[in-house]
Amino acid sequence: MSTECQKNNNGPINASGRVFLSKLGRKLADQSGDDREISFLFQRLSVLIQQYNAILLHDCFVTEEE
Repeated sequence: MSTECQKNNNGPINASGRVFLSKLGRKLADQSGDDREISFLFQRLSVLIQQYNAILLHDCFVTEEE
């Protein structure tokens, strides 16, 4: 029995998404006083996406035992 594993990849962040995340990062930086918050935000998003993809991949190979 084979299972197809498909992942929907919407590609890189578009311009409006990047502007939104940059503004959000700037607000976080203003609150914390650390200009690196913008980079930290993008890093956290990257880790979350990697974890989500790992879960999707894992679920493709898990089979129910009967």
